[in-house]
Amino acid sequence: FHGERVTPNSGSVGSEITKLWAQRSDRSLAKSLPELRDRYAAHGGPGDEEHFPAEPELLDQEWHLKALQWLLRRRYLEEMGLCPSDTIDLVTNAVGYKNDCEAIRQHY
Repeated sequence: FHGERVTPNSGSVGSEITKLWAQRSDRSLAKSLPELRDRYAAHGGPGDEEHFPAEPELLDQEWHLKALQWLLRRRYLEEMGLCPSDTIDLVTNAVGYKNDCEAIRQHY
């Protein structure tokens, strides 16, 4: 995953996600992904089967996933042959995108 290239090349979708992550921490989305992997995915919790992730951990993972999904949807539409401005309009006008951005904004 080359997040440093995905967000700048994703127009207003990438800009919005970059701003949302600035609220989260001083790390960009691309730099927070390895941190997320190292913190949550690479190491089992105490007792593994008995380890239930805390709510902040689950939400952090969910918001990362949602942000990546919207970035990838925009890129997928472009790869399907739509012009970049149309792909940005399709994503930014989607109710799900607006709801996810607002939920992330409120969380962080």
